[in-house]
Amino acid sequence: MQSDYMTDIITTDDGIEIRVNATGINPEKIDIKILPGEGIKASYKKPKANEDTKYLHKGIIRSGFDYGWKFNDDKYDLSKATAKIELGELVINVPYTDAKKPKALQITV
Repeated sequence: MQSDYMTDIITTDDGIEIRVNATGINPEKIDIKILPGEGIKASYKKPKANEDTKYLHKGIIRSGFDYGWKFNDDKYDLSKATAKIELGELVINVPYTDAKKPKALQITV
């Protein structure tokens, strides 16, 4: 599994955020799976192009993807992962487990 095509992985206060370019993709056609002990897999199969289309210029790249991300299961709670489309990007959020969330300490005086 790979994640090198137009993908950002960001750490947040709550966990990890994965962003994948999904411009023009129907969200219902994206397949996302939680693989226990492995991580998350997201894939999209590009529909077959209409060969009768006559382009004056063809500059938009339309491609499918098949990505996977491995996570340390004791640090992230894959069962609470969420996914949405936001401004043309697939956004997958994977929160920390409660035990691994950063905690603030109060200074006593």
